[in-house]
Amino acid sequence: MELDVIADDKKNILVGATEYMEYSIEGTNEWHTYNAGNPPKFEGDQTVYVRHKGEMNLHPGLTRIVHFSANK
Repeated sequence: MELDVIADDKKNILVGATEYMEYSIEGTNEWHTYNAGNPPKFEGDQTVYVRHKGEMNLHPGLTRIVHFSANK
């Protein structure tokens, strides 16, 4: 299942992400639960990996790569 998540470079946020997803910033090995009520900001040139969380006995979903640009 393809994730419909994109970068909003003007607001520096992910569009289409839900609380059932998690994200990781390129260069780190940590996954963070996405919080729609307090969305993380991705300023500058960043590559973010987004996937559905693995819950209970389910494995995490396929990863989507989203690029944020410093050029607004």
